[in-house]
Amino acid sequence: MRVLERRFERPDAIIKQELHKLRRMTPMNDGMGNISSFANKVNNCVAAIRTLNKLSYLSAPEMTDEIVDKFNDILKFKWCEYKDSQNNDGRELVMLSTFLNKIAVQCSASMPTEKGGSRNSRPAQARRPRRTNAIDTMKYDANNSNSHTTFQPTKWSIINVKIICPICNNEHGLPDCGEL
Repeated sequence: MRVLERRFERPDAIIKQELHKLRRMTPMNDGMGNISSFANKVNNCVAAIRTLNKLSYLSAPEMTDEIVDKFNDILKFKWCEYKDSQNNDGRELVMLSTFLNKIAVQCSASMPTEKGGSRNSRPAQARRPRRTNAIDTMKYDANNSNSHTTFQPTKWSIINVKIICPICNNEHGLPDCGEL
């Protein structure tokens, strides 16, 4: 913090940057999965304000209200209960940080741990197929033997395909069926 303070020589700008990060947080979904993220961001902001000795920012109720508006309904209710049970000394941001840390500890004890790995990993069957630049052609000749040709930019593949008529179950295409 001291390095940042010396560099910018404006502790208010650093604090406003931290408060802006809190404002940009995405609202919570119905679960409690990102409660730790909320708790960490609020805790970091409170620590920055304390380190820079700008304690008046800790008493800003509008900042606390903006953060609480991002909570889901259950967490809003728990916050109201917690706030009513505490002695309000005017530093709502500190109280909110303490509350979020307690809830995060409670939730982390009951939530399953996430497995490590890549950030965007999906199960193999859920992945989208790779796009291939293939040109498919179908050729019909006089003796009714059908061939299917697939052109890949690096190779040619010829696959013979027998077409079965869905009406009579013979080896010809639907347009050639005598029963139609």
